[in-house]
Amino acid sequence: MGPAGAPGITLDKLLAPDPKLERDLKIAMDAAHEAGLPYRMSEGNSCWNGGQPGVSDTLASALWVADMMLDFASLGCAGVNLHGGGNGFYTPIAGGLAAGFVRRPEYYGIELTKPFLGATLMRCSLACASDRVRVYAARKTDARLLLAINKTPQLAAMRFSMARAHREWRLTGSSIDSSEGVVLAEHSANSLQNGMLRVPAYSAILIEW
Repeated sequence: MGPAGAPGITLDKLLAPDPKLERDLKIAMDAAHEAGLPYRMSEGNSCWNGGQPGVSDTLASALWVADMMLDFASLGCAGVNLHGGGNGFYTPIAGGLAAGFVRRPEYYGIELTKPFLGATLMRCSLACASDRVRVYAARKTDARLLLAINKTPQLAAMRFSMARAHREWRLTGSSIDSSEGVVLAEHSANSLQNGMLRVPAYSAILIEW
């Protein structure tokens, strides 16, 4: 979305699905397949012209970028490049600050997708009333992955066939507009109990089994 500073560049818009993006990406992927060439998104960001303060540098951007990157991957993209550097609000790592280089919330959303490197995405579906709850699954040689992203203000409860995860990571923050205190950490507590995964509002959970 963009440009920064324009009316309507809000947290809600960032968290909402973008039908135009999905349509245009399908066109690009169809052209790539016909040409027999890989397709890579060479420059992307949450809001062009430097990013929107209070939007591009918040927990919302972390949830957005994890969803966006795996959405592109699920459609067959070879990869994505994100616009960064300097001190723009949309950069995952900001520089030129008194504190040196600083990781912005978006950085942790990128880190959340790292376990999917080298994995094979699996087809999955989710019966849910909200299009802001997303799920991605993948298999690796010795493990399976499932990432649930909840971009709503309500708890999302999902039922799966497996009973317990072996490892779990959570992406959380104090509020959706938090620019500080966004955390990606492995947890010993198991959010998947008796086949039910509970994902708190505005958070994401990655499980491995």
